[in-house]
Amino acid sequence: MLKLGCNPTPAEKKNKLLRLNNYISTPRFLIHPPTWDWGEVISNPDWGMMGNDTAGDCVFAAIGHMVMIYSALAGKPYMPTTQEVIAAYSKVTGYDPAQTDAQGNNPTDNGADPVDALKWWQKEGFGGNTIGAYVAVDPTNVNHVNAAMYWFGPLLTAINVYQFMEDDFSAGSEWKIPQGWNPKDVLGGHGVPLVSFTSWGRVYDLITWGKKTPMSGNCRWGVQVEVFAAIDNAFVTDSKPAPNGFNMQQLVDDLRLVQNSGLPTA
Repeated sequence: MLKLGCNPTPAEKKNKLLRLNNYISTPRFLIHPPTWDWGEVISNPDWGMMGNDTAGDCVFAAIGHMVMIYSALAGKPYMPTTQEVIAAYSKVTGYDPAQTDAQGNNPTDNGADPVDALKWWQKEGFGGNTIGAYVAVDPTNVNHVNAAMYWFGPLLTAINVYQFMEDDFSAGSEWKIPQGWNPKDVLGGHGVPLVSFTSWGRVYDLITWGKKTPMSGNCRWGVQVEVFAAIDNAFVTDSKPAPNGFNMQQLVDDLRLVQNSGLPTA
């Protein structure tokens, strides 16, 4: 079974988000290769379902897949277990697996929004992998999306899912918007990590339901709702140089300002 479960970020949370464009200090940040793929660091083609066949924990499964990439890049490969992902989803949303009936229905399985999941990752994480900050990326700006992926790694992405996407996934095909597509026929929201782009963004790869899946640039444009770049603690603690043209110190200062105010970070 293919489960969905990514809820839109409420307006009150969106208004408090730190946004990528506020920290692009020079155009150098937007310089990136025409093709990039973070998914190549994972040699095993089975990324793991991470519970997304029984629960709407897709946003947490997406973070789990991102953790796989970050940990592999650090030389300490780590794959969160289904139990860990479900436990995180339960802690944040109140999901109770014991309430699932024989038909797979569960009144507590109501999904999560990306910001709640990112706040949890920032605070607790999987296997010791946490992030120092996260910023919202303009999903309509292909240069920002590609540059953010190049500099910071896979992007946590909220998308709308349509029947053609589930059909293409089952067939092992690239997601492409078909003729006669009606953008109002949404099946639900889904959280996935974008892990690669090719030819300046004509095709993207994402991880969903345990597999690396290609998506055309037009499809990304049509179904993508929200995008977030997670910034590794190594950047925020200044143990790595900031990307060219990205004002990391301003981000650190803004993050401290929000944290010290006693307000939530998003």
